[in-house]
Amino acid sequence: MKLEITGLNQGYGKKEILFDINAIADAGKVTSILGPNGSGKSTLIKTVTGILPYSVGNVTFDGRELSGLDLGERAKLISYVPQSFSYMSYTSVMETVMTGRTPHMGWEPGDRDLEAVQESLAFMDIESLSDLNINELSGGQRQRVFIARALAQESKFMMFDEPTSSLDIKYQIETMKKLHALAHNRNIGLVVAMHDLNLVLRYSDEVILLKGGRVHSRGSPREIISEESLRDVYGVESEIVEGRDGRTYIHMMDV
Repeated sequence: MKLEITGLNQGYGKKEILFDINAIADAGKVTSILGPNGSGKSTLIKTVTGILPYSVGNVTFDGRELSGLDLGERAKLISYVPQSFSYMSYTSVMETVMTGRTPHMGWEPGDRDLEAVQESLAFMDIESLSDLNINELSGGQRQRVFIARALAQESKFMMFDEPTSSLDIKYQIETMKKLHALAHNRNIGLVVAMHDLNLVLRYSDEVILLKGGRVHSRGSPREIISEESLRDVYGVESEIVEGRDGRTYIHMMDV
């Protein structure tokens, strides 16, 4: 399955944010959206999920226009994890993750719904939290709960807006490692707005780099993330170095 964006413009009222966006994301891959604050990463994610309607351009999934899908079809196709969450304080972790099954279940959860929830809790290593209320958790724990909710939805594409923003270093690495494996092992398309360039280098298959609401470049991480592009897009000096494990890393330099 393929997500394709062609000629997309987007904004808020009279303020234009995105201009002539052309990009592709494939199932079975992690596609990261990069760019400085204000470049349009979150706006692009919200448009692709259907939260923000669009009137100029096209967003299609295997040729089916997003705007033509009803809410039920869209929910089975796309799940979304935002930067910030709204939740009922006294809802348990189990109940919260179960809401991800809404597109699939009837009045009561069936066997597959319960299985999907348990699998998602286990995948995110939060089974021990299942009976706790959401308001009893740390910000990082809540983030993992909402990722589990998106997993339980069993959609074809998953959209993340800064999925590691509330996580400590250990869980940032573990979460991106898990999501990368998920995409490849289950043939799910992951589209992730990110700031951490080293995580993108390590766990992404494709990169879309935005500058001023336009696509600056797109391709593999090693092609797109370079000293020149970081200088041009972010205005910073950097050095791309090779670590002991053979991977490349970004060293930011004082100017």
